[in-house]
Amino acid sequence: MKNNKTILLALIILMLSAACSLGAKDKTPTAEPVSENISAATTQPTQRPVTISLPSLGDTNLVEDGGFSFRAIPGYALEISGGMVSMLAPDADPDTGPGLQIMGWKGDVDRTNENLYDQLKDGSTLQVGPSAAITVAGIPGLSAEISGDNNGTPMQGKAALVMVDSRQQFMLMLGAPQSEWNAVSPYFDAVLASVEFFELTTPVPVSNLTPGMYAYTNGNVIRDLVVDGEMAYAATLGGMVAWNLTSGYPMQYTPLQGLGHVSASSITLCEIPEKRVIVGTLRGLSYYDPATGLWEEHELIPTDNAVHTSKINRLYCDQANNRLLIGYSGLGVLNLKTGEYQRFTEKEGLAWNEVSDIAVVGQDIWVASGYKGIAVISANQVTTYTAENGMPNERAHAIAAAKDGTVWVGSSGGIMSFKGGQWKMYGSDTPAHLSDINEIEIAPDGKIWVATAPLGTGRICQFNPQSGACDVEYQDAEFQSILALALDQLGQPLYGTSKGLYGFDGTNALPFSTDDLLHANFVDSFAVTPEGFLWVGTDAGIQFLDAADPSYGWTTYTKSQTPGLGGNWASDISLSADDTLWVAVINGEASRYLNGEWTAFSDLYSFNVVTVDAEQRAWFGDDGKGIVVLNSDGSNAMTLTTVDGLPSDKVHALFTDANGVVWIGTDNGLAKYQQGQLSIVMDAQDPRLTNKWIRALAAAPDGTLIIGTFTGVVRFNGNQAEILIDFLKDGYSDARLTTLAVAPTGRVWIGTDKGLLYSDDSQTWKMLTTADGLMTNFISALAVDIYGAVWVGGGGSNFDGGGILHIVP
Repeated sequence: MKNNKTILLALIILMLSAACSLGAKDKTPTAEPVSENISAATTQPTQRPVTISLPSLGDTNLVEDGGFSFRAIPGYALEISGGMVSMLAPDADPDTGPGLQIMGWKGDVDRTNENLYDQLKDGSTLQVGPSAAITVAGIPGLSAEISGDNNGTPMQGKAALVMVDSRQQFMLMLGAPQSEWNAVSPYFDAVLASVEFFELTTPVPVSNLTPGMYAYTNGNVIRDLVVDGEMAYAATLGGMVAWNLTSGYPMQYTPLQGLGHVSASSITLCEIPEKRVIVGTLRGLSYYDPATGLWEEHELIPTDNAVHTSKINRLYCDQANNRLLIGYSGLGVLNLKTGEYQRFTEKEGLAWNEVSDIAVVGQDIWVASGYKGIAVISANQVTTYTAENGMPNERAHAIAAAKDGTVWVGSSGGIMSFKGGQWKMYGSDTPAHLSDINEIEIAPDGKIWVATAPLGTGRICQFNPQSGACDVEYQDAEFQSILALALDQLGQPLYGTSKGLYGFDGTNALPFSTDDLLHANFVDSFAVTPEGFLWVGTDAGIQFLDAADPSYGWTTYTKSQTPGLGGNWASDISLSADDTLWVAVINGEASRYLNGEWTAFSDLYSFNVVTVDAEQRAWFGDDGKGIVVLNSDGSNAMTLTTVDGLPSDKVHALFTDANGVVWIGTDNGLAKYQQGQLSIVMDAQDPRLTNKWIRALAAAPDGTLIIGTFTGVVRFNGNQAEILIDFLKDGYSDARLTTLAVAPTGRVWIGTDKGLLYSDDSQTWKMLTTADGLMTNFISALAVDIYGAVWVGGGGSNFDGGGILHIVP
C-alpha cells in the first residue's frame, strides 16, 4: 500500500514549491515595504447571507508544527507529518485522489497573500485560476480554482492561501478526478471553516549532539619528545600524544582527560618511584601513568615555588641521582627520595633565568640558557660560562653529555665541545656548516645527532667530530624547523616539527601525524551564520564547519593556498545579511569572502576588529589608526579618528545592534554612530564603566547592550547602565576580560585570562578553568551557536596552544 504522503502528487509539488521559495532560505527582499495589515487581492462584493449546509467532520486535530488546527473528513485516511496534513478518500488512487492537503510553515522574510498566490501560480504545471478573497478564522486570504491533467486523468481542485501574519503561511488544497469533483468539493469549505490558527513559533534548532564537552586541538605541533620502548610521547601545543611506533596509532590527551593544560612544551620519563610520563605545560606539571593510561595528581613540589603556575620549558629525569630537574624561570631541583626542593635563579648565580636544555655529568647539572651561555651547578655552587670568560658562542640552546665526560653544546653559530676546561667550536667554517642548533642527542654507541631550527628548513645531522662533517644528513621535506629530537630503542632519531612526528632511518623520514580538524591551536575569532555554520579564525588560517556536526568536513583557507586571501591571522570575523564575510587580519590585509572568492584590501593592513552595519558596510577598527569603513563593493566609505570625534584611535571592539547603531569600544570609553552622527556615550571618567578600556561588545536577548571592559561587564539600555560584575570588587581581581558572548537564554559568558566566567542571573557567577576541562585559562574567542552550544577558543599568543572547547548543553 502506498504511503499517504504520495497522494495528489501534482498538488503536493505545488505546495512544496511555494513553501521552498517562500521559506527559510529565501533571502530575496520584497520589492516594497509590507503593511502590517494584510489586505485581500480583490474587494469582496456585498451580498446577501446564504445558508450553506456543510458536511459533518470528525474530531479536531492540532498541528503544532504548522500553527493550525482542523477537523478531519470522516472515513479519509489521515496522516500528519510536521506541519503537513494528508487526507485520502477510501479506495482512492494515491496519485489522483480524491485527497486533501494542508500545510503551515513560517518563513524568515515578510510576505503578503498576493506573494503567496503569485508564487503558486508561477510555479504550477497545472492551471491556477484567478484569485478570490476569502476569510479563514477571521483572517483575510485568497482562494483559486485549479485544473489540469495528471497522467491522463482530468483533475479539478481548489486552493486556499492565507498569510496568518507577515511570515506565518498556510495552504489548503483539495483535488480529485474531474468526474468526482462535485461530490467531494463541499469538503473544501467544510474543512476550511474548521481551521483555527495559533502563533507558530520557530522551533529551537537541534544539533543532535550528545551533551558534554568536546575538544578540538592540533596534536602535530610538537615541542618535545621522549621514547619508552615502542612508545613515543610528544608534548604538543594540542596536548600530549602517545604514539605506538609499531602500529602508528596515536592517543591524544587534553585537559578533558586530565592533562593540566593543553599547551605542553616539555616531557620526560621518570620513576617517582613508579614509572610516569611527566609533562611540562603552560601551567605546571602533569603526571601520566603509561600502565593504566590515566592521569594522576601529585603534590611533589611546594606551591610557593610557582611551578604549578609557570610554563615548564624543559624537564630532565636524573634517575641516577634521584632528581627531577625542572626548567622554568630558573632551575628547580627535586630530590625524589627526600622531597627536598631547591630553586636556582639569577639570584643564586645563574647568568639568565631561562632554561632551554639540561644535562647531567656525574652529579653536576649543566643548564643551557638559550641566550646567556651555560651554568654548571655543582654542590649547590653555580659557575657560568659566557662570552666574557671564553665561551665561543653564548647563545646556547641545546646541551648533551657524552660517556667520556665531554659536554656538547648547540648554539646559534654551531656546535661546541667542552672538556678539560677547554672549548672547541665547530662553526660555519667546518664541513657540517651547522647553525641554529635546537637539539642534541647522543646515542648509546656515541653517535652525536643534531637537529636545527632555523627560520627556514631544519636539518638532522649525525655529526662526526673528527671530520667536522655530517656523516648522515637530512633536510625536513616540509621545510619545517626541527623543534624536538629523541632516539628510539635502536638509536635512530625521532624528530618533531610543527607538522608532526617523523622517524628517521638514516635515509628517509617516516611521518606520523594525527588526523586533526583544527588547523592551528591559537584560536582568535568565531562567527556563526544564520544557517548554523561556524567560521573559525586562527593565527594560521580560517576554517569553516557545520556546528551541528563538527566531526568532519572542515574547510581551511590559508594565504599560501587561497588566492585573494590577505593573510592567515583572522583576529575578527563579521557576516553581512547577504552572507558576505569580512575578516580583520593581523599582520595581513583585511579580506572579504563573496560568492566563493576572496578579495584582500591592501590599504587595511593589520586591523584588529570588524563589524557590518545595516547598510552592509564593513567597519574595521585598529589599535592606533581608528576606523576605516568600506562599502559593500569594497570602496572606501569613510574614516573616523579622534579628529572626527572618536574618544581614542585605539579601537578594540565594534558591534552593530538590531537598530543599526554601530557601537565603538576604545581604550578611552564608548562611542556610537547613529543616523550619520558620531557621539561619545561614556567617556573615560564615566562612573558607569568599570574600566575605560572597552574590550568587547554584545547584545542581550532584549536588545540591551552588554559592555565588556578590562575589569568587568556593564548592561546599558541606552539611558541607564547596570554593572553586572566588577572583577576588582567581586572576587576576580586578578582576571582581565578578553572577550564575551551572550546566549539566547540570557546567559552571559565572559572570557578572561584566568578562565571562563558565566552567569544566568548576572548576580551569581561561576569560573571555569582547566581543572573543569577548559583547554586553557586564556580565553581568546567566544561564540554561542544557533543550537545554544558554546564555542571557546583559547591561546594567549601564537606561541602557545589553546584550541577549541565545544560545550554542548
